[in-house]
Amino acid sequence: MRRPLALLPVGLALLSLAEIVVFLSVAHAIGGGWAVLLMLAFTVAGLALLRREGIRGWRRFRAAADEGRPPGPDVSNSLAGLGGALLLALPGFVTSVLGLALLLPPGRIFARRGIENFAGRRLGSAAVGDYRPNAVAAHKLKKHDGADLTLQLAENPDILASLSAKQPHPFLVGFAAETQNVEIYARDKLQRKGLDMIAANQVGEGLGFETADNAITLYWADGSLELPRADKCALARQLIECVASRYKAVRG
Repeated sequence: MRRPLALLPVGLALLSLAEIVVFLSVAHAIGGGWAVLLMLAFTVAGLALLRREGIRGWRRFRAAADEGRPPGPDVSNSLAGLGGALLLALPGFVTSVLGLALLLPPGRIFARRGIENFAGRRLGSAAVGDYRPNAVAAHKLKKHDGADLTLQLAENPDILASLSAKQPHPFLVGFAAETQNVEIYARDKLQRKGLDMIAANQVGEGLGFETADNAITLYWADGSLELPRADKCALARQLIECVASRYKAVRG
């Protein structure tokens, strides 16, 4: 992350130089006045598209959040369009061409896939059951005169432990829903699985499941933070802010 930021001034300087060269070439070909008017037309079109793409992207993002589903291709497509509109709005012919490339296929398709791949590398989540059926029946299991049915379960692979074993591993946040000894079990899981942070909550007595609110406590190696009982959506926002804060403190 730091290396690209260090190269940013060099990139901006090269872009400025390219813009000057291209503008002079266009002005020489069609005249200075027409070159300025053309650049203004690109900027006005970019500003109009920026507003449209921004509103459309925000609505799609909000719709996904309200429905409780992760942002999909429609949101990444809007982000690609938003980036294209922003480049088109910047004064300059090079940025305008890049903006048009992001707004029109196939450039927009490649940009959308790039955003999705980037998000897939940087962000991820999993909620996997501890066990799975040991065998899957090909057909419906029928009752047999009240006889008991024994279901054999096999333990699922430990995704967190496998990620933690990789070096360097991503910033890992685990979750622990416990009915007793919440802090003891949470800190044990934190250490045993090599996590950066764990969010633990008490289950039962009106907490955890089948309620609109919840309360959680965050633990890490040398600290903890309690998030009091609140609406689950508000609590989720607080959790994301805390994870981002810890990520910045640990990874920079």
